[in-house]
Amino acid sequence: MEKTKVTHVRDGFEFLGFKLELGIGQKGKLVPKVKIGQKAISNNRRDEPA
Repeated sequence: MEKTKVTHVRDGFEFLGFKLELGIGQKGKLVPKVKIGQKAISNNRRDEPA
């Protein structure tokens, strides 16, 4: 139960390394957008060899 979070897509949320949110599309309508989460990006950058 402590891992369960109920939220609306308009608020946005992170799931399995992706950030899902509701944004405005090319025609001016609301569309779901899927982006790579900040935590996933930082983990990838940390793993890269120098």
